[in-house]
Amino acid sequence: MSLLYFRAFIRNSDFSLSYGQIAEIHQAGKVENSVVKTRAYQIIKQLKVSLKELDVEVKSIREVGYQLHFSEASVSSSK
Repeated sequence: MSLLYFRAFIRNSDFSLSYGQIAEIHQAGKVENSVVKTRAYQIIKQLKVSLKELDVEVKSIREVGYQLHFSEASVSSSK
């Protein structure tokens, strides 16, 4: 599931995921927002650990979703 989230982050030009997009990933059309947010939190927590080695952070945007933030080291090492 973490990989699905990561792919969705990368596909967006601003590297963000809204809770609506996350609900689509979970195919949770009728699931309450609190359930989707709880699932998202758990998966994002795992993703943060995986991306830490790449100097990429996942930051929460209150009431909106999440966004990837690339450190200077991760950007310069990819050039």
